[in-house]
Amino acid sequence: MEYFGPAGDYEVWIDVVFLGYDGMIEENEVATYGPFDLAMAEELFTQGRYYCLNRVPLSQPGIYEFQLKVAGIYGTIISQRLYEEE
Repeated sequence: MEYFGPAGDYEVWIDVVFLGYDGMIEENEVATYGPFDLAMAEELFTQGRYYCLNRVPLSQPGIYEFQLKVAGIYGTIISQRLYEEE
């Protein structure tokens, strides 16, 4: 993941949400990872960071979404969808 923004210390986390299947959206939270500390350096325009999410519980087929959130900012700042097949 690549970050950019004002220098400072931030707290971020990742929510894993089950969105459903067959076009029926039903947002149910599956797991939360974090919070993780993120220190943005003043001298860098962008910073890369990776997160290792162990044992993500994908318990049924369908669409899952990984949502990155930052403390103090309302809503999801970036998301990535994954389709899990049986």
